[in-house]
Amino acid sequence: MNANCPCKATAHQRGIAALEFAIILPFIMILLAFPLLFGRAFVCYTVAREAARDAAVYLSTVPKLSLSNSARTSNEVAVANSIVAMELAGLYPGPSAPSVSIQCDGLTCDGFSIPATIRVAIRVNLIDEIFQSFTSSVTGDNGLLLTADITMRYVGN
Repeated sequence: MNANCPCKATAHQRGIAALEFAIILPFIMILLAFPLLFGRAFVCYTVAREAARDAAVYLSTVPKLSLSNSARTSNEVAVANSIVAMELAGLYPGPSAPSVSIQCDGLTCDGFSIPATIRVAIRVNLIDEIFQSFTSSVTGDNGLLLTADITMRYVGN
């Protein structure tokens, strides 16, 4: 009757599951690191793209009177920068802050002429701080560069 007891078979198997898990864990970490990095990159890019689009929509609908005066133009550009800053506030791509470039007809918005196009570009360096030892071959030393660039026609013309 003791030969059929399942307790003897499980006594020899107790450490096998832990050993198998220890062997498989590095492969699971590698397989998990890249989808998490690309998912995070997709979220960062989407947020940056929407922030650039919202700032470009705002500037493309500003009245001509506000873009023909340099003081008012600088205020409108400051509002567009604050729109971008508010939308990027919850985003943490890494230690460096995203850079924002706002241009009217390819130049700095200065208020001396009415632009035909408004361009908002946001550059984000995404650094993977959790799985950096696995993903450094993809991200590099400075991080994964994401660029959201939106150009819109000025509707006041």
